[in-house]
Amino acid sequence: MQNKIYDLSTVKGRLELYLDFKHISKTAFGKSIGVSSSYVSAIRKSMDIDKIMRISEIYPDLDINWLLYGTGTMIKAPYERIRHIFIEEGTTEISFIENAHEDNIYLGPYQNAQTQLAEPVGLEQWVSAVLKRFPLYSKEWILYGIEPMKIGDSEPIKTFGFKPSKEESEIKIPLFEITATAGFSALYHDFSSFASEYITIPNLPPVDGAIYARGDSMSPLIASGDIVIFKKVDLIPENILWGHIYIVSYAVDGDDYTVLKYIRQSQREGYIRLESFNSRFDPQDIPASSITALALVKASITFHTIG
Repeated sequence: MQNKIYDLSTVKGRLELYLDFKHISKTAFGKSIGVSSSYVSAIRKSMDIDKIMRISEIYPDLDINWLLYGTGTMIKAPYERIRHIFIEEGTTEISFIENAHEDNIYLGPYQNAQTQLAEPVGLEQWVSAVLKRFPLYSKEWILYGIEPMKIGDSEPIKTFGFKPSKEESEIKIPLFEITATAGFSALYHDFSSFASEYITIPNLPPVDGAIYARGDSMSPLIASGDIVIFKKVDLIPENILWGHIYIVSYAVDGDDYTVLKYIRQSQREGYIRLESFNSRFDPQDIPASSITALALVKASITFHTIG
């Protein structure tokens, strides 16, 4: 998928990104919603309302507002938390679905791609299947983000992303200016000294700050000049959510680098792979021990006009 460029300004481009992200072929997608395999390629500016409703039923993790208008995030929050559970448990979505099928639990169009239509599957059925397989996880955390993630954990209970109060929805996020003398690594170890101003975004989970993106490696998903909102991550490889976007600072041969990349597993022991969204940039393996700062990208703000 990293070698393909998606036009995220169009419905067609966003749908293609989602299908590749979920490893769903256009043929299987077409059959699942009752259209031909050429349907995706033929999409122009929008889709008929009956097709939109069918997509919403069959693929409930897909945010329809994102698909139609490019607003919000591609995957809805509860399904992102389910994906986090899969990562924690060392499995994948497709593997989980295949095993669920063996237990006569239907979860997605992967299982009957040869049929004309798939049966809609809601969030409750997904949650029930996940908790049946992994009973130590909290249903409230999956649905609403209410911690702790696991039953019996001693973390303080807090809520976010679900019917927030006015005070919660108006939390100010520090916006940092990264310079050559005060790079992200310095910011990572001392957040108190570098905030230049503050921004406010409603309904956002807890974050540590925001910076301006620099460079074109993640374009057009994240363009140079966009604001990237992040959550600091401890420098432990086990904390990495593979396949997610991170701000990574690392040092090689005395030189310091800060990049915005997907982090994926490397075939080289002790290394991680940095991948760009822009296919012009080649993947790069770096030693995990060279990382000096690490932050998970939780959201981004795109500027469509300047001035």
